[in-house]
This record gives sequence, C-alpha cells and structure tokens, in this order.
Amino acid sequence: MEKYILCGVPMAEAAKSANMAVSTFSDHVARYQLEQESPKKRGPKAKAPFSKAMVRVILEYVDTHPVCAVDDVLSHCMEEDVDGLPSRVALQRWLQKNARFTFQRMKSFNVEPSIEAAHEHERQFNRLSARAEFEPDKNVVFVAEVAFLVNGRRTYPARSTESSSQTADVGDKKPHVCLLIAFDHTGIVTTASKSLEGRVTKDEFIQSKDLFLGFDPLPAEVAAPVFQKAKEKGHTPFIFPAQVLAWNPAEYLVRDLLLCCNRQLSSGKRQSAEDRFDAVFETMSPSKCQDYIFLAFPSASD
Repeated sequence: MEKYILCGVPMAEAAKSANMAVSTFSDHVARYQLEQESPKKRGPKAKAPFSKAMVRVILEYVDTHPVCAVDDVLSHCMEEDVDGLPSRVALQRWLQKNARFTFQRMKSFNVEPSIEAAHEHERQFNRLSARAEFEPDKNVVFVAEVAFLVNGRRTYPARSTESSSQTADVGDKKPHVCLLIAFDHTGIVTTASKSLEGRVTKDEFIQSKDLFLGFDPLPAEVAAPVFQKAKEKGHTPFIFPAQVLAWNPAEYLVRDLLLCCNRQLSSGKRQSAEDRFDAVFETMSPSKCQDYIFLAFPSASD
C-alpha cells in the first residue's frame, strides 16, 4: 500500500495493479492513512456491524460536532477503540440514513450557579443522601431540563475540511427544543417540551407528598419559586451538584433518549423532535428507569 501512495500512482491504476475494485482499494488507502498500516485480510462479514456501543459513540460525536466528515467520525471511532469498524463507504451510508437528525445539547439557562452556590448544593446533597429516609429507589423523583439545537437535514461529506471536526460554540443561539423530564422508580412521571421558547421548569406534575425532588443545577431566581411550591406540598427539593452530574440518574436517561430516538428522515408525515422523543418515552418501562437509578446509586440495588 505504501509504495502506491509514495509513488503517487493514480487510484484506478493502483487498484488494477493490486487486483482490487477501485472502491475497495480506496477504502484500504483511507484505513492506511488513518492507521499507518495496511489492514489485515478481512474475516467473515459481521452480521451486525453497527453495535449499540458503536452507534452511541457515533451519535455522541455527530451531536457535539455540527460539521464533520465521514473521515472524522471514523477517526474518532478508532480513538475510542470501537470494535468492528465499518468501511468509509458503509459508514457514510449508515450516517446518511440513520443520523440525519442531530441534537446539539446546550445549556438550559444562561446563568449558571456561582462557585459558592455549587459548593452549597454539594453540601446539601451530601447531607440529604446520608439521611436514612432518603431512598433513591423509593421516594426520590429525578428531574432534568435539557435544551437542544436540532438539525433535521444533516449531511456527511466523505473527506475532512478545515472547518470540520470542530465543536461549535452555540453563542447566543436560542434552543430549538427545551425538554423537561421527571421520573422515579415507577417510570416516567411526566415530560414537557417547548419549541423556540425558554425554560419549562415547573413542579405541578408532583401529586404525592413527602418526596425528595432532585433537580439539575438551576439559577437561584428559577429555583426559589419552584422550591417554595414544592416545600408547600411537603416535598424536599434539592439540586444535584454541577461538578458531578452523573449523580443525577436523569443524565443516563437523556443519553439513552438520544441513542434510541429515530434520526431518519420521515417518509410520510413529518416528525418533529418532540414526536421522536415521545416515541422513546413510551418505551421506557419502570425496570428501565430503575436501571438508571442504580447506575447513579449502586448501593440502592443492594
């Protein structure tokens, strides 16, 4: 492979000399340039080349890189040690079919809690979680509000350009979709969404009493009225520390939401981002929600 590249042999001529189809030879050249070694002889073709782990890596990359090429995605998969890498042609076909919708996550609020407030949230959380009556798998409702910029016509060129493979600063852009999610050990409590509008934070969805309500970090002016109403209903609201968002099981739910939602172009009636999210929420069973809780609180599964 190296002699063809160093000598600058035309692709068609090199492919003929190597007794390969031009497209196959092109894939080998691409892999060589990425790996700096000629690929080994192909084994039996995998029945399911795009595993769940691979799809997660791919989708998380294209969501955070609003402009990228197939080569960029392939290179990222190699950096993540993804098993069973597809060819560039196969990956491009998959992307053009299964990743036409992308969701670039952005901050739900322009104002973040101060450093002092963040430390106070951590102290409060540590005190609450140490209380005997704090049982994540029984009496805690987990709440998250997420915002996205949505691209419903994503395309993927084969080759990288100077502007590709870069994460983009959302700047002063307003989110296309704001989504509120609340769930507990019994399943999804409620979801709410707004398009091209601001936050959707609220607490009216809580009907029971004497619950712990865990929220993502909220600005003080937003948290104050929400927490006041929650306390009036007998609940104990708290904020998960911003430093360790993985403590909020809702983060695991959001990751699965983005993994499982339909990202293909609609063949019939147009599907909005909210429609796509709602279809996934309908499949989230109580046992699945419990799995998210146990990921954040392993001791609760004992």
